[in-house]
Amino acid sequence: MTQRFHVIFDEGNRQYFVNDAAASGIRLHYEVQMAARSKNQKLRDTDLWAVSLEGALAEIKEHFPDYTFEGEWVSP
Repeated sequence: MTQRFHVIFDEGNRQYFVNDAAASGIRLHYEVQMAARSKNQKLRDTDLWAVSLEGALAEIKEHFPDYTFEGEWVSP
């Protein structure tokens, strides 16, 4: 069974954050937009479907090898 994960990319610092579906995607999107505006950063968020967190991280690493995983954006 697949799960949804919320992924936030910090383009400027080549970092990404992953939250599972327990966190509200709407709330995360709002927070990301507010943080980007306040710090004049380029942040983007998307959803990713994977069988596990490890699977999600492996898929991100495959497509974005130069990015660093920084944990969760917010605690659920």
